[in-house]
Amino acid sequence: MGKRNVGKAAMKALQIQSPRHVEIIETPAPRIERADQVLIRIRATSICNSHEWKTYTDHYRTHFKAEYPCRPGYPGHEGCGEIVDVGDDVHDLSAGDQVFLTSHAGELHKEYVVCSAGWAFRVDPPAALGDVAPLELFACAVGLLSTGKHVAGCRCAVIGVGPGGLAVVQVLRALGAGEIIAIDLVDSRLDLALGLGAHRIIRASDSAEIDAAIKAGIETAIDCSGTHDGFRLIFRAARREAILFGYNDQPFETVQADWFIKQLVIRTGNIIEQETGRRTAELLRQGLIRPSALVTHRVPFTAAGYSEAMELIEQRVCGKILMLHDAE
Repeated sequence: MGKRNVGKAAMKALQIQSPRHVEIIETPAPRIERADQVLIRIRATSICNSHEWKTYTDHYRTHFKAEYPCRPGYPGHEGCGEIVDVGDDVHDLSAGDQVFLTSHAGELHKEYVVCSAGWAFRVDPPAALGDVAPLELFACAVGLLSTGKHVAGCRCAVIGVGPGGLAVVQVLRALGAGEIIAIDLVDSRLDLALGLGAHRIIRASDSAEIDAAIKAGIETAIDCSGTHDGFRLIFRAARREAILFGYNDQPFETVQADWFIKQLVIRTGNIIEQETGRRTAELLRQGLIRPSALVTHRVPFTAAGYSEAMELIEQRVCGKILMLHDAE
């Protein structure tokens, strides 16, 4: 097995050495060791605005605290590449196939990765890197929403339409939501949400309009802001199901009456299963989602490029950022 393994002993990988300090280091090149594995050359990674920035700046306080220096390639968990080699038991992937990857494939800010073939999702026909590298975010949204009972044909509200919220808006539209209401403080994000499938937008500061929307009835509300205000709003707004897509590791208080009397279902669930990944690739093939619409910046696979991406995220002047290994 592994007839075309990487023909060199070392490869480049990104490593966060300490808070706000990153380097490109050399690490052993991976090789196929099991018959069910594939070797992938990474073409681009899509940077997670939340997890990666919090790791880089040491902003996690209670959970997921980083240990420095971080593992080579960490915290990259959204990316795409092309198959270089396959193990003897792999028959549905071939050298040259374009695939998207998730955290199940390991740490992705590297030149090459080896993973189980089941966690490399083929994109057919091949698409632009901007549409493929961010697909893990969309797969999280697909897994989050497709397991619920109150999406198709229902009125849904999305609180916070940064990259995660914009992915959720697109997936809600693909899953047949009856009405999608986008709520945010930033007008440019709201305008983009309209272009990507939202039927109605509300500024988060417009409490009267929010109250009117709640009175009219919202079956499912999804928080994508990761803020305590967002959490409280979905509990108050949703009649049947409140979904937390945003993450916040600090404790907060809420009013029990906002969820207890309604027998509200409160859940999360962005853990990706293999079928979810395949379904996401199919949504892209059908043209039902446009990940590249979220991409605002591209940086090179260098220490300076990654630091630039972290600065853009900190300044809140970007959507998704691609880190490119070579020209598209």
